[in-house]
Amino acid sequence: MEHLLTNCPNCAGVLTSDGFCEYCNTKVRYANVLELSDMDRGEIVEILIKMRDKDRVSVLPVKGFITSIEMKMYPSGYSQEININFDGWVERKCKE
Repeated sequence: MEHLLTNCPNCAGVLTSDGFCEYCNTKVRYANVLELSDMDRGEIVEILIKMRDKDRVSVLPVKGFITSIEMKMYPSGYSQEININFDGWVERKCKE
């Protein structure tokens, strides 16, 4: 299992929600890995959707199934289009 970095690989400073180091201002790209195997078996995947509205950032964890992936390559080789169909839900944890 891969984990998201929380500290800068250069100086070990704390990363902001934007992926910048608070100390040395290094930009760290978060891991955005989604490993799919045997999609026909209906494997449940989890995707974190990061939504930004001005200064507010929300992270929405969703679980579900990727029902299809379609990739279109263009002759120029520079552009491609990827369409992913995802049927999912947001898991809410109940407080007792």
